[in-house]
Amino acid sequence: MKSISSDGKVNSAIVIDSAGNGVSTLRSIVESGRYFITILDENQIKDVRKFKNIRKPEEYKYGNAKLTECVVEIKDSKEKNYIFECRGVIIDWKKGNKTVAVTTIPKKIINESLVVKSYFDRWPCQELQFKSMKSGASIYRIVGYGKKEIVDEKMQDKRKKLEKSIEAIRFELKEVIDDLEKCKLKRDQLCDNERKLKEQTTIKEGKRVGDADILLALEECNRKIKSIDREINNIKKPHKEEFEKLKKWEKESSRIQGKEHVYVADVELDQLMTCFRMSFANLYSFFLSQCLNNEKMEIQTLIQSFFMLSGTITETETERIIKLTRNEKEPEMMEKLSIGLNVLNSWNINSVSKKKYIFCFNGNR
Repeated sequence: MKSISSDGKVNSAIVIDSAGNGVSTLRSIVESGRYFITILDENQIKDVRKFKNIRKPEEYKYGNAKLTECVVEIKDSKEKNYIFECRGVIIDWKKGNKTVAVTTIPKKIINESLVVKSYFDRWPCQELQFKSMKSGASIYRIVGYGKKEIVDEKMQDKRKKLEKSIEAIRFELKEVIDDLEKCKLKRDQLCDNERKLKEQTTIKEGKRVGDADILLALEECNRKIKSIDREINNIKKPHKEEFEKLKKWEKESSRIQGKEHVYVADVELDQLMTCFRMSFANLYSFFLSQCLNNEKMEIQTLIQSFFMLSGTITETETERIIKLTRNEKEPEMMEKLSIGLNVLNSWNINSVSKKKYIFCFNGNR
């Protein structure tokens, strides 16, 4: 991501996948004077104790989700007791999933919706370089025309079996689960209290700074939470296998949620449309390689900048003249197209009725 401020300075932010967002990496980016945007993985967001200064949720402007501003505290595994603090955006997707984006870009520069959009828009930009390395056109999403939704009976049966298994094992562990819920309720209350205390402190150079009484209260909260965690583990221990099964089944049930239906395609229509798109891609590749000197360009850009230009067609006894309207907002693209049109004209292309095709911009002929 790059932007140019009013003073001409280029501001950039590194967008990192969750696989490479270790605290040491994030710290080095901050120390270099640059911003970052990344996503915490599933294991990193399990502990609610990482989040503080939680604001009211707002609608995501570019998708179906609720976004909640917060501050995230992450411990550096390579440096004991070092706390890294940064801005966070909790993403509650309406499908039921939860994600957390973290960034060092201040809210006055970019709001929470743009933080999330910037992360999920990163892939098309990154993939361009790989597409450019390929000698041919990249074709994708060319199937599925005339699709119809039908019931997937196998998936429905699988979901029903999972629900029965989960219900049975929960009934078997009812008393144990009730005890766990009581422990979790106490833990949640302590975590809320701890969060309020943390909000009264600040992080300076990786260390928590604040009033001595508040720091002591935080230590006491931490001790009690660890005590409850040990109690939870002791309750689960005699039923380890059952809880592992329950976790596995609930995860699988969540995974197949909403997958009770599948789509079938109209094969004949699908083949026709696929053939059309492949033929169009071949023409597009030929135009780039032969008329634009092997220019690398996305098909979407080619369509929007070249093929969707308006124009007029004039016919004489010997010529068919195609005059395109120049898009003044894209002077560089128009210059490239002008070169391509000159190449097309040099081939002396004739129609079936022996009329010569002439390509040009309005006002050039």
